[in-house]
Amino acid sequence: MHMNGIVHRDMRPENCILQDKSPEAEVKIIDFNSACSFENGKPLTEKVGSPYYIAPEVIAGSYGPKYDIWSCGVVLYIMLSGAPPFVGDTDASILEAVQRGEVGFEGAAWSPISQDAKALVLSMLTKHEDLRPNTTQALAHAWLKRGDPTGKQPLPSVVKKLQCFNSARRLKKICLTMIATQLQEKDLQELQKYFKSLDKNGDGNISKHELTQGLEYMSKSIPGFKPEDLEALSAGLDSDGSGSIDYTEFLAAAIDKQTYTQRDILWSSFRTLDVDGSGTIDKQELKKFLTTGDAKIPSMNDAKIMSMISETDVNGDGLIDFEEFVAMMKE
Repeated sequence: MHMNGIVHRDMRPENCILQDKSPEAEVKIIDFNSACSFENGKPLTEKVGSPYYIAPEVIAGSYGPKYDIWSCGVVLYIMLSGAPPFVGDTDASILEAVQRGEVGFEGAAWSPISQDAKALVLSMLTKHEDLRPNTTQALAHAWLKRGDPTGKQPLPSVVKKLQCFNSARRLKKICLTMIATQLQEKDLQELQKYFKSLDKNGDGNISKHELTQGLEYMSKSIPGFKPEDLEALSAGLDSDGSGSIDYTEFLAAAIDKQTYTQRDILWSSFRTLDVDGSGTIDKQELKKFLTTGDAKIPSMNDAKIMSMISETDVNGDGLIDFEEFVAMMKE
C-alpha cells in the first residue's frame, strides 16, 4: 500500500479482517474512507483518525505514511496485552497521553511476552516519525520472523463452570455469550464433545431432560453438587427462554475462565458494546445492543438495563468503563 503511495490513516482492529476461518487465512485491510495518496517529502496536514490509534505527528499537523506504522503498533500492543497503550477518561486525555508517547509494559499480561515482541512494539511506537521503522523494516523484525510459542490452558470441570455461570450477573452472561461466538474452533473442541454427549438426539439443542440425565452422571464427581441444583442450573443456562439450551448458550456457560478473561478478548467484547469508542458503555449503547440484531432479548427494558449498569458501575457515574468491565468479568 505504502509502496503504491497510499496511506490508510485509520488502522485499527476493526479494519483488519481475516479472509476466512482457516489458520492460514490472509489478513485483509478494509475501510479506506480516510485513505489518501502521498508524495515523499510532502507532509500531510489533515487531522484524521481515532484517538486510541492516532500518531503524535498527526496531532501536530504534519505527517507521512509512518502514521500507519504507529497505528499498527497500537494494534499490536492491544493484541499482546488486551488493552491500549494510551488511555484516558476523555478523547482529550487520550490525545495528551499519545503526545507524551510513554509506552509501558506493566501488568501480568506482559509477563509471558518476549523481549523481541516488546522491542517491535517500542520501535513502531517511536514518538519521532523519522526514527520509526517503515513497513519493510517492521516486517523484517526478528520477532515476526520467529514468533513466540503459545501453550494450551487446562480445562476445569464442566459442571463447576456451569454452576459459576448460573450465578453470574446478567450482563456477564450476555458478554460470555458474545465471546462464545467469537472463539476459534480449536478453543472449542473439548466443549463440542461435552455438548454432543448431552445432546442425545442430535438436534442441536439440549432439552431439560437431556441436561438432567447428563449432569446427574457428570456431577457425581463434584463435591457438594446436589440433584436439586439441576432445576436452577437448567433455567440459568437457557438465556433466551426457549425451554432448551442451544450450542451458543452452552459454550457461554462452559468457556474456561482463563480463556475469557484474557485482556485481548475482554477488550474486543468491550469495544463491541462501546459503539462510539468513548471508553465507556452507557445506557443507550447497551440498550441498542440488547434490543436489536442477533443479541436481541425480547424481555429487555430500560429498568433491567439500568440495573445491569448499576451492578457494574463501581464509581457511580452511570457508565461502565473498561476496568469496571474487566472486574465484572473476573468475578
